[in-house]
Amino acid sequence: MNKQFVQLGLMAGGTLLVGVTAAFWGKLDNLSKKLDTSVKGLKDLTADKIKDAIVEKAVKEAADEQVSGCIAKVQNEVMTSAKEKLNDEARRAVKEAQNDIQSTVAERISKEAELIDIDDLRKTVRKKAEERIVNKFDGSLDDLLGKFNENLGNVQRIYGGIANAIGSANKATKEIKFSLD
Repeated sequence: MNKQFVQLGLMAGGTLLVGVTAAFWGKLDNLSKKLDTSVKGLKDLTADKIKDAIVEKAVKEAADEQVSGCIAKVQNEVMTSAKEKLNDEARRAVKEAQNDIQSTVAERISKEAELIDIDDLRKTVRKKAEERIVNKFDGSLDDLLGKFNENLGNVQRIYGGIANAIGSANKATKEIKFSLD
């Protein structure tokens, strides 16, 4: 029974091995077919076709760059031209309007100048000049008044000291008073 069991196991193992081998060969066959297809596809892509595709792509990119550059240049030229034309038109319009504006302004100023009362203008100018002169000297006079009052206080102390000195020497005699009121 052992022998039969071993034979049966070997038979089952052999059958299993044949099945696995058949599956493996099937997968290898599929892989081989795929490789053949890829190799045939690569064989069809000759070096000339690859070079042509690269050259075509490079030419297309160079053409795109040239077109973009030309478009940018044309845009710049159009913008510059439009700016120059607008500036010229603006200058021309201002020059044309300038003569009208000058004559209108000159006429208006002369009319307003005729309405000015000379005597009233003189009084106003004189009054403003007096105010400015007074303001200018007012600060100087305040400084002089302060210095005068300070000096006057010093003179009063000096004469008071002299009076005290004379009075203490002559206490028995007469009294001398100095007053600066």
